[in-house]
Amino acid sequence: MKKIPSYFMIIIFLINCQKQNVDIINVNNYYYESDEEKSISISNNVNEIGLTTEKYESLQEIIEKYAITLHGQGQFAFQIEGNFTNSGNKEIIVFYENFSINFVYCFVLNSDEVNIESVYEIKYFTLALSQENVSKTGLSEDLGKYIIWRDHVIGCIGDFNMNGREELYLYSLSGMNFIPHFYEYNGYEFSEIIEFSWAFEVSIFNIIPDESIIILKEKITKDETAFEITEKINTYIWDETIKRYKILFSNSTNYRWNRDLKQYEETFIN
Repeated sequence: MKKIPSYFMIIIFLINCQKQNVDIINVNNYYYESDEEKSISISNNVNEIGLTTEKYESLQEIIEKYAITLHGQGQFAFQIEGNFTNSGNKEIIVFYENFSINFVYCFVLNSDEVNIESVYEIKYFTLALSQENVSKTGLSEDLGKYIIWRDHVIGCIGDFNMNGREELYLYSLSGMNFIPHFYEYNGYEFSEIIEFSWAFEVSIFNIIPDESIIILKEKITKDETAFEITEKINTYIWDETIKRYKILFSNSTNYRWNRDLKQYEETFIN
């Protein structure tokens, strides 16, 4: 675990003193479906798309062929097991790849583990990460067990928010940015549980496990030239009421590229 600086000790102190009345920055209102809406299954019917044990030799083969049968592409890459939906049954999250990971599904088996009871899509994409990418993520085993693809860590799986279900803490590399995507099952689907401004790079600056706090460093540019960038340090804490991470504190620093020195320098607004 990283050593926690005095700045973060102050955060812990303030949280313990004012946990019930802390001022929240930029908290959004979220829409929640009714119990009736939540009861509607969003799972794909494996029988309707022809994935049955009559056609395939085993349940594992059904799972491995799921994406290519449904979409016509997506080879089985790897799978992980965990308690994602609190079903009490065996649950498997499977990643499918072409040159990138482009499909992810969670399979919930029945109690006998001979059939698939439910399937949930997790909307995630990433190109292959390099070791340089991985070193920028800030991922730590304090978040959970590492998720590895092509010999590189792309995320973690664990119950960091301590609500009884395991979350996915994943990193995504695209042609536009390199950012995290955190997912948790909310009773009817897997949804993202943290929000931040559009940024070209976001790293995990620090975490405080005992308080379910994640601190992100976000790099934001005004245009494609990246002549000026803003670096935001946002402190998030898990809120079980809204079932998302919400912002506790936010600090911003502006930088401008110095052509002579060939480096960014901090700028101050009068």
